[in-house]
Amino acid sequence: MKVTHIYSLPNGDSAFQDLKITLIDQGKFGLLSEPVKGPGLVFREMPSNYDSSWHVVPQALYLVILEGQVKISAGTGEVRHLGPGSIIFAEDISGNGHRTESVSSSVIKSMLYKIEK
Repeated sequence: MKVTHIYSLPNGDSAFQDLKITLIDQGKFGLLSEPVKGPGLVFREMPSNYDSSWHVVPQALYLVILEGQVKISAGTGEVRHLGPGSIIFAEDISGNGHRTESVSSSVIKSMLYKIEK
């Protein structure tokens, strides 16, 4: 399973990296990953004109886009367009952060899962 990783470089810029989540065959239950520990799951809606400006995340988290599409800009200048089904692992908790903007004409729905480290 592919995950878009956003992290901080030593110079303070954020960057993207593609990660692969290892899945283990559990027979009739399908392929499962190891559990991720965290305080819980949060559902979120953002308006079609959403623009976070540059920010860091308060703690490492997973973001799963359910509806709509966003454009995420990293400090390196790389830009990714992510839509329904995209999984993002954000852990740029220091530095200049990243910017998230809506590129949808409707509300963006997502799930956030904060990670305990």
